[in-house]
Amino acid sequence: MPVKEQAPQVATLIEKSSGKAQEGGDATLRLAYLGNLRRTLERSRVNPRIHLAGTVLINFTVGPSGQVLSREVKKSSGSKVLDEAAMAALERAAAFPPMPHDLTQGPLEVQVPFKFVTR
Repeated sequence: MPVKEQAPQVATLIEKSSGKAQEGGDATLRLAYLGNLRRTLERSRVNPRIHLAGTVLINFTVGPSGQVLSREVKKSSGSKVLDEAAMAALERAAAFPPMPHDLTQGPLEVQVPFKFVTR
């Protein structure tokens, strides 16, 4: 029986509006900062040694200095191991680089889907 290898997880960022009016926030700066968050998360990702596939949706809030203010599993993959691997990537990545001063005055809420696949 051939051995299945765990493919690298894929993390993409989805910015979510907090419902509050965001002051400032040049779109180019925002996209650049979100790209920086994505790269930081990708360097911190964890590949569990299991043969399960699924997507975990993590929701977290980043403060202006880059600290993670809150975090939660917004949508579980159905596997505790995959959910914990996604949260572990966030824990390793924190704290993020500070936000550019022209980006926003308040925290930034971000959703990140971590996709785990088997091959």
